[in-house]
Amino acid sequence: MQPSPDILVIGSGPGGAVTATCLAEAGHAVLMVEEGANLPLDSAPHFSREEIVQKYRNAGIGVAFGNAKLAFAEGRCVGGGSEINRGLYHRTPADVLSLWRMAWRVEALAPEELTAHFEHCETIAQVQYLPGLAPAFSQRLHQGAQGLGWASMEVPRLFAYGPKWNLGNPGRKQSMTETFVPRFLAAGGQLLADARAVRLVRESGRWRVTVEHRPAAGAYRLIEISVPTVFVACGATGTPALLRRSGITHNVGNQLRFHPMVKVVAKFRDEVNLPGELEPVH
Repeated sequence: MQPSPDILVIGSGPGGAVTATCLAEAGHAVLMVEEGANLPLDSAPHFSREEIVQKYRNAGIGVAFGNAKLAFAEGRCVGGGSEINRGLYHRTPADVLSLWRMAWRVEALAPEELTAHFEHCETIAQVQYLPGLAPAFSQRLHQGAQGLGWASMEVPRLFAYGPKWNLGNPGRKQSMTETFVPRFLAAGGQLLADARAVRLVRESGRWRVTVEHRPAAGAYRLIEISVPTVFVACGATGTPALLRRSGITHNVGNQLRFHPMVKVVAKFRDEVNLPGELEPVH
């Protein structure tokens, strides 16, 4: 039987899961579709080969072609990028909010107007600072940045630090499958994993969305979903790709940017990266 929701949310990462949860808890009939599999957070060791095969798109191999050719990785599972990354968290910067207000005439986007919303979301997601002194590796990063005159800060994480966080039992990462997805399901939301949204078309005041359903154990099938409202939250590359495939191209994907990451190896007199220590937070 085909689902008949009031609202369809495409993508189950931090954007999709939070949106779907808020709508379901407000009483709407919501279906959230996810291209990847529905797997628990600990289905494989974090950053292991098994996790890359299970939860990354194309087993972690993504390439952007253009004037600069870049390799990138992104999640492809229920929970999206929150399942595979380090869980570092930033509030939307004030200058970005100001740009959105001026460029797109969006009201109520001043930082002081969003503070209560940020705090509520952070409580559910368990965004926390490290309870005590950062590991030596993290401190060296901070000291080195300060020595070069670079900005450096401790960044909070989606992580529930345990009472013995500094005694070999740090706690547990808080991805979407640990926080928002369970709340979404408890509120009556429907989740369809292994389901890739191929195209969406506007017809007679509704959206018709074509979805490829490819369960691990089951026959491949095409599903047509008709809904009045759709939220597209399938990632920085997935969202513009879906919209462009659907013929929606105006200002779509034109400002896609990549966050550069530099890997540096250094040798110190003392051991600064001990096995079992917490990940760096600076």
